[in-house]
Amino acid sequence: MTINYENGLQTLESFIKSEDSDDWRDFNANKERLANNLRRERRFGSTETLRNERSEIIDNLNPLALKLTGISFTDLAMGKTPLYAAPVPEKPTATEQLPGEAEQPAPTQNDFHYDVFISYSSKDGAWVQNVLLNYLEKQGLRVCIDYRDFEIGVTTLGNITNATKQSRKTLIVMTPNWLESEWATFERFLLQTRSPANRERRFLLLLQQETEIPEHLQIFTYLDLTDRQLTFEEQMQRLLKAIRTPPTM
Repeated sequence: MTINYENGLQTLESFIKSEDSDDWRDFNANKERLANNLRRERRFGSTETLRNERSEIIDNLNPLALKLTGISFTDLAMGKTPLYAAPVPEKPTATEQLPGEAEQPAPTQNDFHYDVFISYSSKDGAWVQNVLLNYLEKQGLRVCIDYRDFEIGVTTLGNITNATKQSRKTLIVMTPNWLESEWATFERFLLQTRSPANRERRFLLLLQQETEIPEHLQIFTYLDLTDRQLTFEEQMQRLLKAIRTPPTM
């Protein structure tokens, strides 16, 4: 029987009643570890270290799953039916409802599937994938990147839109290649969003090579890797801080 850990996590998450509970904190910590483990396996292949780490994570999730669903997390990942019913969310009373039912609440930290989405030119792929992506994932960040995470059959603009919605931050790697191949598509995306001025601080800019920055982006402070006053590690620490800073809602 096929094991689908992502489906197992989704099922178990539906049984957790409150994000403030110990159950939620235990689940969320192991969920992030498992997601990172699976990403590394897809990228580097299966290793004994990754398999041992995954066994430890599943051992942490099994007791929680047994308590909440009546079966183990392994069984949930295999698609087996929980013995208990998932809790039904309570509907807010009329006095608790906010005006404008069509309005969506501002996303919280737990609403985002990724920590950061990287927008870059495929011509710069070697540096992005081997240096930038490798560094960020080694710091435990959940990174969305096109060649691995974009959905097949969806337009480029559609995938960019989905990636930015699912990511706390979007990191633009500015190079002459990016301006030539990606800027037009990204500009169309900015024009159709509700926050083209980056009021929520969701967009981060990284200047990887000397290039002429588009007028729409010149108003934002950017991380300048062409500036040698700081070491690469010092620059990356600034970037990590910016990525981990919650969006301003």
